[in-house]
Amino acid sequence: MSKDGRKESLSPLQVMAAGSIGGIGYNAIMFPADVVKTQIQAEASSSLKPNYMGRLRKLWLAEGIRGLYRGFGVTLVRAVPSNAVIFGTYEVVNRALTIDALS
Repeated sequence: MSKDGRKESLSPLQVMAAGSIGGIGYNAIMFPADVVKTQIQAEASSSLKPNYMGRLRKLWLAEGIRGLYRGFGVTLVRAVPSNAVIFGTYEVVNRALTIDALS
């Protein structure tokens, strides 16, 4: 956090770092759900009714934690810079519009 405790005083680089860290946290938590969802979508052409918890259990028993995080590294390579740019852009535009609105 900045010295005065306000996000407005953070530099663009600090905001981008926060966005990167936020992206890592989000993906670390939600990635297993996305893996299961993707597998269900890939199986959607079959006549079986999709069952999220059943698919999660099957994947966990077959591959454990590694199965739930397959492709995580590649996702972070994409997500870290994109979240940094999104956070940075949002803050720069928000600050510019706030300054213009106050003028």
